[in-house]
Amino acid sequence: MSNELKPMIDRLLETINAAGYSIVTSQDGSWCLYNLGGEVKMYLLQAEDRFVVSRAERSGEEEVFFASQSIVDIELALLHCFTNLFRRREHQPFLVATPVPISPRKAAPGFTVSHSPDGTWLLQSTAGAPERTGRMITLVEFSYYAHMRPYDLWKAMNLQEDSPFQPLT
Repeated sequence: MSNELKPMIDRLLETINAAGYSIVTSQDGSWCLYNLGGEVKMYLLQAEDRFVVSRAERSGEEEVFFASQSIVDIELALLHCFTNLFRRREHQPFLVATPVPISPRKAAPGFTVSHSPDGTWLLQSTAGAPERTGRMITLVEFSYYAHMRPYDLWKAMNLQEDSPFQPLT
Protein backbone atom coordinates (compact mmCIF):
# COMPACT_ATOMS: atom_id res chain seq x y z
CA MET A 1 0.00 0.00 0.00
CA SER A 2 2.71 2.53 0.93
CA ASN A 3 4.40 2.13 -2.44
CA GLU A 4 1.37 4.02 -3.87
CA LEU A 5 2.32 7.31 -2.17
CA LYS A 6 5.37 8.22 -4.25
CA PRO A 7 3.67 7.85 -7.66
CA MET A 8 0.76 9.95 -6.39
CA ILE A 9 3.09 12.66 -5.08
CA ASP A 10 4.94 12.60 -8.41
CA ARG A 11 1.63 13.22 -10.24
CA LEU A 12 0.79 16.12 -7.91
CA LEU A 13 4.28 17.62 -7.70
CA GLU A 14 3.73 20.40 -10.23
CA THR A 15 0.49 21.50 -8.55
CA ILE A 16 2.03 21.31 -5.07
CA ASN A 17 5.03 23.40 -6.16
CA ALA A 18 2.80 25.91 -7.98
CA ALA A 19 0.89 26.37 -4.71
CA GLY A 20 4.16 27.37 -3.03
CA TYR A 21 4.70 24.16 -1.10
CA SER A 22 7.75 21.94 -0.80
CA ILE A 23 7.96 18.25 0.09
CA VAL A 24 10.21 16.14 2.24
CA THR A 25 9.94 12.49 3.15
CA SER A 26 11.02 10.83 6.35
CA GLN A 27 12.58 7.44 6.92
CA ASP A 28 9.26 6.04 8.17
CA GLY A 29 7.72 6.66 4.73
CA SER A 30 5.58 9.66 5.68
CA TRP A 31 5.60 12.87 3.69
CA CYS A 32 5.56 16.47 4.87
CA LEU A 33 4.25 19.15 2.52
CA TYR A 34 4.98 22.65 3.83
CA ASN A 35 4.65 26.21 2.67
CA LEU A 36 7.42 28.80 2.63
CA GLY A 37 8.45 29.40 6.23
CA GLY A 38 6.75 26.23 7.41
CA GLU A 39 3.69 28.06 8.74
CA VAL A 40 1.37 25.39 7.35
CA LYS A 41 2.35 21.75 7.16
CA MET A 42 0.43 18.81 5.76
CA TYR A 43 1.50 15.28 6.59
CA LEU A 44 0.70 12.27 4.45
CA LEU A 45 1.15 8.77 5.75
CA GLN A 46 -0.23 5.29 5.70
CA ALA A 47 -1.82 4.22 8.98
CA GLU A 48 -2.89 0.57 8.96
CA ASP A 49 -5.34 0.23 6.04
CA ARG A 50 -5.88 3.97 5.49
CA PHE A 51 -4.06 6.90 4.01
CA VAL A 52 -4.18 9.93 6.29
CA VAL A 53 -3.57 13.57 5.49
CA SER A 54 -3.23 15.77 8.56
CA ARG A 55 -2.67 19.51 8.76
CA ALA A 56 -0.98 21.75 11.32
CA GLU A 57 -0.32 25.45 11.51
CA ARG A 58 2.65 26.71 13.45
CA SER A 59 0.52 27.83 16.39
CA GLY A 60 -1.99 24.98 16.31
CA GLU A 61 -2.29 21.27 16.85
CA GLU A 62 -2.15 18.68 14.09
CA GLU A 63 -5.63 17.63 12.94
CA VAL A 64 -6.87 15.11 10.39
CA PHE A 65 -7.60 16.91 7.13
CA PHE A 66 -8.78 13.86 5.16
CA ALA A 67 -8.43 10.07 5.43
CA SER A 68 -9.52 7.20 3.21
CA GLN A 69 -8.60 3.66 2.25
CA SER A 70 -8.38 4.83 -1.37
CA ILE A 71 -5.26 6.50 -2.72
CA VAL A 72 -7.42 8.02 -5.49
CA ASP A 73 -9.52 9.74 -2.81
CA ILE A 74 -6.36 11.15 -1.27
CA GLU A 75 -5.15 12.34 -4.67
CA LEU A 76 -8.48 14.07 -5.34
CA ALA A 77 -8.54 15.81 -1.96
CA LEU A 78 -4.94 17.01 -2.29
CA LEU A 79 -5.46 18.11 -5.88
CA HIS A 80 -8.49 20.19 -4.87
CA CYS A 81 -6.66 21.69 -1.91
CA PHE A 82 -3.44 22.58 -3.72
CA THR A 83 -5.18 23.87 -6.83
CA ASN A 84 -7.11 26.29 -4.64
CA LEU A 85 -3.90 27.29 -2.83
CA PHE A 86 -2.33 27.95 -6.24
CA ARG A 87 -5.38 30.00 -7.24
CA ARG A 88 -4.95 32.10 -4.08
CA ARG A 89 -1.29 32.77 -4.99
CA GLU A 90 -2.44 33.90 -8.43
CA HIS A 91 -5.08 36.20 -6.89
CA GLN A 92 -7.88 34.08 -8.34
CA PRO A 93 -10.94 33.11 -6.30
CA PHE A 94 -11.24 29.77 -4.55
CA LEU A 95 -13.50 27.32 -6.32
CA VAL A 96 -16.26 25.70 -4.28
CA ALA A 97 -18.88 23.15 -5.25
CA THR A 98 -21.52 24.17 -2.75
CA PRO A 99 -22.83 27.53 -1.56
CA VAL A 100 -21.11 29.09 1.41
CA PRO A 101 -21.46 28.70 4.34
CA ILE A 102 -20.70 25.02 4.00
CA SER A 103 -22.53 22.75 6.42
CA PRO A 104 -23.03 18.97 6.74
CA ARG A 105 -26.50 19.32 5.19
CA LYS A 106 -24.93 20.55 1.95
CA ALA A 107 -23.24 17.26 1.02
CA ALA A 108 -23.86 16.09 -2.55
CA PRO A 109 -26.86 13.84 -3.21
CA GLY A 110 -26.08 10.27 -2.15
CA PHE A 111 -23.73 11.37 0.64
CA THR A 112 -24.11 12.17 4.32
CA VAL A 113 -21.68 13.99 6.59
CA SER A 114 -22.01 13.38 10.31
CA HIS A 115 -20.02 13.07 13.51
CA SER A 116 -18.54 9.64 14.05
CA PRO A 117 -18.57 8.02 17.50
CA ASP A 118 -15.02 9.23 18.17
CA GLY A 119 -16.00 12.85 17.48
CA THR A 120 -14.45 13.22 14.04
CA TRP A 121 -16.40 13.97 10.88
CA LEU A 122 -17.44 11.08 8.67
CA LEU A 123 -18.50 11.04 4.99
CA GLN A 124 -20.66 8.10 3.96
CA SER A 125 -22.06 7.21 0.56
CA THR A 126 -25.31 5.43 -0.18
CA ALA A 127 -23.41 3.74 -3.02
CA GLY A 128 -21.32 1.84 -0.47
CA ALA A 129 -18.01 3.62 -1.09
CA PRO A 130 -15.45 3.38 1.71
CA GLU A 131 -15.92 5.76 4.61
CA ARG A 132 -13.85 8.90 4.58
CA THR A 133 -13.02 11.02 7.62
CA GLY A 134 -11.62 14.50 8.03
CA ARG A 135 -12.59 18.14 8.31
CA MET A 136 -16.31 18.77 7.77
CA ILE A 137 -15.72 21.32 5.00
CA THR A 138 -13.26 19.04 3.22
CA LEU A 139 -15.72 16.13 3.32
CA VAL A 140 -18.68 18.17 2.04
CA GLU A 141 -16.59 19.54 -0.83
CA PHE A 142 -15.17 16.08 -1.55
CA SER A 143 -18.69 14.66 -1.91
CA TYR A 144 -19.10 16.77 -5.07
CA TYR A 145 -16.00 15.47 -6.83
CA ALA A 146 -15.67 11.98 -5.31
CA HIS A 147 -16.89 10.47 -8.59
CA MET A 148 -14.26 12.26 -10.71
CA ARG A 149 -10.93 11.01 -11.94
CA PRO A 150 -7.98 13.20 -10.88
CA TYR A 151 -7.40 14.52 -14.42
CA ASP A 152 -11.07 15.45 -14.78
CA LEU A 153 -10.92 17.32 -11.46
CA TRP A 154 -7.79 19.11 -12.64
CA LYS A 155 -9.56 20.17 -15.86
CA ALA A 156 -12.65 21.32 -13.96
CA MET A 157 -10.56 23.49 -11.64
CA ASN A 158 -8.04 24.83 -14.12
CA LEU A 159 -9.87 24.97 -17.43
CA GLN A 160 -13.41 25.23 -16.03
CA GLU A 161 -14.57 22.55 -18.51
CA ASP A 162 -17.85 21.00 -17.30
CA SER A 163 -16.96 22.36 -13.89
CA PRO A 164 -19.21 21.84 -10.88
CA PHE A 165 -17.24 24.60 -9.13
CA GLN A 166 -18.18 28.22 -8.60
CA PRO A 167 -15.79 31.02 -7.68
CA LEU A 168 -16.01 32.07 -4.03
CA THR A 169 -16.37 35.81 -4.15
